[in-house]
Amino acid sequence: MTSLRSLPDHEPIDQALVLWFAQPRSATGEDVLEIHHHGSLAVRDLLLNSIALVPGCRPAEAGEFSKRAFMNGKLDLVELEGLADLIDATTRDQAQQAVRQLDGELSQRFERWRTQIVELLAFTEAIIDFGDEEGDVADTSTTAWRDKVEVLHDDMLQFLNDGRRGERLRDGLKLVVMGPPNAGKSSLINKLAKRDVAIVDAEAGTTRDAIAVDLEIAGVPVTLMDTAGLRQSANRVEAEGIRRTWQHAGQADIILALVDGSSGLQGAIKHALHDDQVIISVVNKIDLMGPTQIAPNLGIPISCKSGAGLDTLWDEIERTVTDIAGLRSDQPLALTNIRQRQLLEQAAAALEPLLQGGGRGENTVKVQADSALMSEQLRLCARALGQISGRVTVDDVLDVIFQRFCIGK
Repeated sequence: MTSLRSLPDHEPIDQALVLWFAQPRSATGEDVLEIHHHGSLAVRDLLLNSIALVPGCRPAEAGEFSKRAFMNGKLDLVELEGLADLIDATTRDQAQQAVRQLDGELSQRFERWRTQIVELLAFTEAIIDFGDEEGDVADTSTTAWRDKVEVLHDDMLQFLNDGRRGERLRDGLKLVVMGPPNAGKSSLINKLAKRDVAIVDAEAGTTRDAIAVDLEIAGVPVTLMDTAGLRQSANRVEAEGIRRTWQHAGQADIILALVDGSSGLQGAIKHALHDDQVIISVVNKIDLMGPTQIAPNLGIPISCKSGAGLDTLWDEIERTVTDIAGLRSDQPLALTNIRQRQLLEQAAAALEPLLQGGGRGENTVKVQADSALMSEQLRLCARALGQISGRVTVDDVLDVIFQRFCIGK
């Protein structure tokens, strides 16, 4: 129901649109009254003061509306996390990922798996309860049952093997520029950021601590970091900066390995610190090199001074960022936080004991054998999947999620 009403205090204070949503057809599943007023601070304060005089009215706690929606079955826990991510989104792709999660795309996958597990569990329970009486049930081969479990297990593992792209999009990527002193790291940072964020000087070792700047690249938030030049140093402060360089490098998603092409390509970084890292090799100062010295296989040739090659480098950075965390409409929505990942890992691990003792399609084991173990492992799997969506949850998990919400959400 919608109407235009005068909002009274001791006298009218505003003309407002008033909307009444009767339960259960509201965002929270409860009776909800929305007042759309003209938004000035004076009107807001007068309205809140008037509402405070109504018996039983109080200000909402942080996240209370969302929590009521969850308690009344309007949203599950994964969808609520999507809502929180949407509130926190700073880029287009982050917002799109959050909306897809809020719309239930992830929840539907988890619920489909849980339903299949429950069906397998019902079959296993039938063996426990009626196996001795129903010979046809007791003698049923585990081939079909085992194949279903293995398909489910493979599906979960494949979904887990996503390169953490959903989490990386949600949390943002870290791109670290590394290389020897005077290779042009700070100049490159300034060029990529399109503003002066790092000090540039001919003296080697100018940068002694990491400098960070936040960018949006291909719809993904990226923290770009300038670091201390890599060399042996007796200077205590510079040595600490170099130690921090390696520390930041170990946490990076992408490393720009920059060398000074005019100095013989010394100090090149050849190997990633961990499997998830991508290294982009870059050769700077090509304006000081002869044509025969520029070999593209050594890295992307650029000149921070003249700007040569910077567009090519930027295109490579965009491509890499998109490959790691870019959101495409043709991709299934990936896991978006560590809570979901850990619980799905638990669910997949619970199925592993059921796949031991024979390969797919081998008619070697009977369902009735070890049916109690089967039943327990399937229950553990179903419980873990239920915890993802909030079918099975605990208050401390809810507290962590809802404390991220602002008042009125």
